[in-house]
Amino acid sequence: MLYSGNTAQQTKWRILLFAFALCSPLAVGGEIVKWVDEHGKVHFGDRVPEKYKKQSEVVDAEAPMLGLTEEELEAQQRLTTEYERQVERNRQREKSEAEKISSEPPAPAPSKAKPKMTREDCRNDHPSITANRVKCFNSLEEDG
Repeated sequence: MLYSGNTAQQTKWRILLFAFALCSPLAVGGEIVKWVDEHGKVHFGDRVPEKYKKQSEVVDAEAPMLGLTEEELEAQQRLTTEYERQVERNRQREKSEAEKISSEPPAPAPSKAKPKMTREDCRNDHPSITANRVKCFNSLEEDG
C-alpha cells in the first residue's frame, strides 16, 4: 500500500506527488489553438470544442527573442569601433595643435610706455585754460 508506514514516509510521498502534479502540465507542452465562435469572439486554448475544430488553427507560441541578433550585434560593434577611432583621431589632432601652439614663441607684450603727446592732445586736454595749454606745449618742446 502507498501510505502504509510512518508519517514521515507519508509526507515524502505527498511531497513527491504534489511536485509531480505541478510539473506534469509543463511537461506536456500542448499546442495553443485559436478559434472563432458563432458570435465572432476569438478564443485561445489547448482544447477546441468539436463544432469549431474545422475552423481552428494552431498558433505559434514561440516566445519572442530578446536582445539583438548576431548581425545587429556585429553592426553595433562596427559603429562603436568606428566612433572610438574618430574620438582617438580628434584627440590626437587636438594634442598636435596644442603642441604646435606651445612651441611657437610668445607674441611680444604690448608696450606700457605712454604714447607721445602732440600739440593736438594739449589743445584737447586744455580747451579753456590757455596758461595750462602753453605749459603743455612747452613740455612737448622740452621732451622732443
